[in-house]
Amino acid sequence: RGQASGEDVFSPGYFAITPKEGDTTTLIALAAREEKQLPQNRPEYFSKESFKSLFAAEEKRLKGVIQQIPQKYRQDDFLQQLAIAIDLFIVNRDGLKTVIAGFPWFTDWGRDTFIAALGMLKAGRTAEVKDIILRFARFEEKGTLPNIIEGEEAGNRDTVDAQLWFFQVVDNYIKEVGSDAILQEKISSDRSILNVLDSIAQYYISGTENGIVMDQNSGLIFSPSHYTWMDTNYPACTPRKGYPVEIQALWHGALNFLSTNLSDTKLKNQYQTLAKQVKDNFLKLFWNEEGEYLFDNLQAEQEQGAFDAIKDYAFRSNQSIAISLGILEGEKAQKVVKQMMDRLVIPSGIRSLSEDTVSIDGFSYCGSYSGAEGSSPIQSQNPRKFAYHNGTAWSHPLGEFMIAYVKAFDNHPDAKKEIQQLFECIKQHLGEGGIANISEIMDGSWDGISRHYPRGCSEQAWGATEFFRAYAEILY
Repeated sequence: RGQASGEDVFSPGYFAITPKEGDTTTLIALAAREEKQLPQNRPEYFSKESFKSLFAAEEKRLKGVIQQIPQKYRQDDFLQQLAIAIDLFIVNRDGLKTVIAGFPWFTDWGRDTFIAALGMLKAGRTAEVKDIILRFARFEEKGTLPNIIEGEEAGNRDTVDAQLWFFQVVDNYIKEVGSDAILQEKISSDRSILNVLDSIAQYYISGTENGIVMDQNSGLIFSPSHYTWMDTNYPACTPRKGYPVEIQALWHGALNFLSTNLSDTKLKNQYQTLAKQVKDNFLKLFWNEEGEYLFDNLQAEQEQGAFDAIKDYAFRSNQSIAISLGILEGEKAQKVVKQMMDRLVIPSGIRSLSEDTVSIDGFSYCGSYSGAEGSSPIQSQNPRKFAYHNGTAWSHPLGEFMIAYVKAFDNHPDAKKEIQQLFECIKQHLGEGGIANISEIMDGSWDGISRHYPRGCSEQAWGATEFFRAYAEILY
């Protein structure tokens, strides 16, 4: 992060050990918030025999994690490693399960949790995902879900995609468990999960209090600045205000889900008609005929329709979601993924912006995520913030891309073979950032020495989960 690796801080002491050949030394550290949480007989607790029992208990726990993997994946060493990596992020909070977005400095976030939940389902963690669905559904309010929950407090609802990813989680949960019973689960005396999903869609159509609204002419969803996952803070390097490409694909998926699962005929027909309108206008407005890829965003101001928006020619990874969710298919989808493979993909990540395009806001490719954080609006004085979503490579969108790539070619064996080569690179990456885990990001460029150096969080939840999901879906 550009910070010093050493500094003058208080130290209570140190351990000096001189091992002989063949010796084994174990250091055990124990953290607790209160004295009463610590073991009473501490010397015995830290004895050699105690350590053996602790170690055996941890080995047993990890075997239990692997046993949760569906039988057809259980013997795969790579999926075993990813399952253990995923387990690190699933924690208890206020009696329910949640997902820590990344170590060492992130907490649990709604968007990250929902994306991570898709891979958790593939890894057999259906009970925890059900917990997540029920936990967040309780906090739906006028079409929004919180990005942060602490106890009964739910904050930061300024996200346009978290709600739409929530649809994907419920849909994938139903497919994984083979039952839609969760739709009728009550979160209060008069509200079910299906009621929550319908409420989100209705408020997206009429408009939420924080500015998310459907353009009546096109059926597409308007997003205020800074509301997508590319949410670098001020000066916003990826505001994406208007109609972002992946939001429309997710919205189309949400409409299809409701038109399939609602029993009210009038509502079903409303959503079905709207889904067709969205798809027709998506293909009309987002396809770049000259470049043969999807525009990243239709830039617009509040209350400005999609047909009057300005097209953003930035070539980004977000367009793969349109293919993985099926709103773009056939030859056009194949052209997009081929270009993405050539222009964005690196061995274990996918760049957030291509080297040869510039965003509509004037931000160009920055391939090294380094330098001071700062808040200078001058790119040369603030390279790390600008690079974050303008060239830095990410792990989690690579998983979505790999699924999109194979889907674009109708699961052809040759397409799977190409993706298999990427997985071999990812297996090597398991030891490059955090031990046996997936880094959040890495440099988009290779300077000939550092080889796409891992940056950001050394362990990132949605990186591990998305690679598990992609590997399981494509190769099994």
